[in-house]
Amino acid sequence: MAYGVVTRPDDPFLDHNSVFSGAVIACHDRPVGSPDKRAQRLVIGGAAALVFLVATVLFVVLKVTEGDTSRADQLASVISMIIGAASLLVAVVSGIASLRSSSPAEPRMTPEQIFAAELSDLIARSGKPTQRDLKAELAAYPGVASGAPKKLSDILKGTHRPDAVLAAAIVDICLRRARAASIGLPEPRQRPEYWTQRYDELFAAPPSGRRNYGLAAAGVVLVGVIVVPVAVVLLDDDGPRPEATPGAAASPAAFDGTDPITTSAVEVPDVCTGGYLITKPVADVGAIPEGRDPQDWVAWSAEQGMPTASRSRIQFTVRGRSNAAITLTRVRVTAIDRSVPLAAPWLHVGCGGERALRWFNADLDADPPRVTTDYDRDAANDDDPPERRTPIRFPYTVSLEDPESFEVSAYTVDCDCVWQIELDWNSGEHHGTHMVGDAGKPARFRTVGRSRATSECLNSLTSCTPMER
Repeated sequence: MAYGVVTRPDDPFLDHNSVFSGAVIACHDRPVGSPDKRAQRLVIGGAAALVFLVATVLFVVLKVTEGDTSRADQLASVISMIIGAASLLVAVVSGIASLRSSSPAEPRMTPEQIFAAELSDLIARSGKPTQRDLKAELAAYPGVASGAPKKLSDILKGTHRPDAVLAAAIVDICLRRARAASIGLPEPRQRPEYWTQRYDELFAAPPSGRRNYGLAAAGVVLVGVIVVPVAVVLLDDDGPRPEATPGAAASPAAFDGTDPITTSAVEVPDVCTGGYLITKPVADVGAIPEGRDPQDWVAWSAEQGMPTASRSRIQFTVRGRSNAAITLTRVRVTAIDRSVPLAAPWLHVGCGGERALRWFNADLDADPPRVTTDYDRDAANDDDPPERRTPIRFPYTVSLEDPESFEVSAYTVDCDCVWQIELDWNSGEHHGTHMVGDAGKPARFRTVGRSRATSECLNSLTSCTPMER
């Protein structure tokens, strides 16, 4: 490993390919504190961990007995149990470490302090140059960064870790002074290899630091006390639930094979990056809509038989068939048919219009299509409901009176794809996959890449420009 120390041609004393590169061994690390103090920390951490774990169990038991199974409470319970278990584990590790550690109450010396003591000894043995003299020589030493000599005082105090280049320069200057003054240094410290290995012994591995397990356990508990209430507030985005009407099902009815959820889907144009491919002679195409109302463009493209180009946006709402809670676990996009894109003019409206807040991205060029989530914080409004101001994270729970809305933005470059949206659900012991559609019928969508588009028509059928390849 090379540290880039510049050597002088007349003195191969320090080779930049070997300076401060060598074996890594354990640095000096002495235990801190008396056994009594360590026992106190262990008791504090263990007691706090045990109290928090008991409170966690009581919290979970109360939630179960109350019959509260909301997603927020379930997640908060899991977080509580994880934090409680982690804090107890830290306390146990603290006890084991305390039993295995030695007990002398010696002050700890950091690697920086050890190196400073040995470096001070080397400086004293090489003629006791002043710090001013050493700083002047360091300032003129090849390869030492400007400003590095100013750190010499802190290095000798043991409060600053020198980098390999600066440490090599200091050692080189001291050894040169000793040679010039015919000062004999004790073996092996008169050899640069000793200082190379010593630097690695102290600094190649990170300092071990103090392991205060007892207080660490208390810290974990303190974090848990803060995190759990915050999690309950932030995750409880379901809002007040309507009271069940007499006779309404409080649990899933007998499963008859029918999906317990319904969906209503609508396609909206992506006015910035989408558009349509003109698949028939321009003379046979009807007049395009005058405005930018999404539904006007959807109706017009369907009437003209023109497929959506590049990107399709599908918005759909999911609700249960009854007041029974249905859990949504995953959204998938399936390509039913793939073919080569058409070579045709591309008509698009131009940028503008309403933006989505949170949505699924579906890459139709991947096989199978790859679905990821996206979220635009800038599009969120303070008056939006809480669940609309958070990114999409499954699972979700829906019912007849508690629907959820999503958007899938499917895009392609090189595919003429017919595709559909699939939604996984479960309810009690039953689970299945629902094909997103409208009025009980699965919907299929077509999106065509514009990699072979012949021309670009911006909001007009008459002013088109050839596509650049």
